[in-house]
Amino acid sequence: MAQSADFAIVCGGSSSFIEGEEGESLLSPQNGDRESISLPTSQANYIKELSIAGAKIVLVLTGGSPIALGEVEDMVDAILFVWYPGMEGGKAVADVLFGDVAPSGKLPLTFPKSLEQLPAFDDYSMTGRTYRYMTDEPLFPFGYGLSYTTFEYSKLKLEKETLQSGDTLSIQFTVTNTGNQTAAEVAQIYLSDLQASTTVPLQHLVGFERFELQPGASRSIEFTITPEMMSFFNDDGKLTLEPGDFRLEVGGCSPSPRGQALGAPKPLITTFTVK
Repeated sequence: MAQSADFAIVCGGSSSFIEGEEGESLLSPQNGDRESISLPTSQANYIKELSIAGAKIVLVLTGGSPIALGEVEDMVDAILFVWYPGMEGGKAVADVLFGDVAPSGKLPLTFPKSLEQLPAFDDYSMTGRTYRYMTDEPLFPFGYGLSYTTFEYSKLKLEKETLQSGDTLSIQFTVTNTGNQTAAEVAQIYLSDLQASTTVPLQHLVGFERFELQPGASRSIEFTITPEMMSFFNDDGKLTLEPGDFRLEVGGCSPSPRGQALGAPKPLITTFTVK
């Protein structure tokens, strides 16, 4: 029956019986903790059976934390991560699935491919943690999220390319809806200190703006980068701004080849210098 349908909608993921800090989750074998971040085996096997039968699969995932999909990712045609959507969740999901609303959410965390990509729980260093320090390719990067339309980023302009310490930097760029459906986008601005004297994030989010665009419409975005955004806390706990080069990236996802491979807009990249 599944292969004769246009799509098979599979609802899976986690539940409050698997993860959480209160209620029924405390009755789970791990008291609400998860021993694995993988999709439950029974769900993965069911999706495999549908895939073997030739079904086109839309996977609707619930959960409050990342889920590693493994080979299931390549078996499904679309994935909608809905978190724990509450009483009106069914209506909201239906609106997205039937195209009445274009999805516009962005991931507020990184989805690793497997548990092995996560640092040990008792390792308090930042190495490999979050999008700011992760060097492995993730399953889905921080800030990622697709739409039923497409967006293009263009015309990135800097007020100046060389700053004195303490200066602010005004930037401007344009986002265009290049598809055929009205939708919202979340433009994201990331900064990287390329010459810091100590370990700093590979990149960090310094700002974002959400807006809606009609098909063919464009929006000019203006943003100010402050000295605090270019600074880091040194070993003495003091906020420090060092001279050097900085990389600025603007787009619809955190800086990651994986994001572009998954369909995120091509980011705009430039550099500037602080004297």
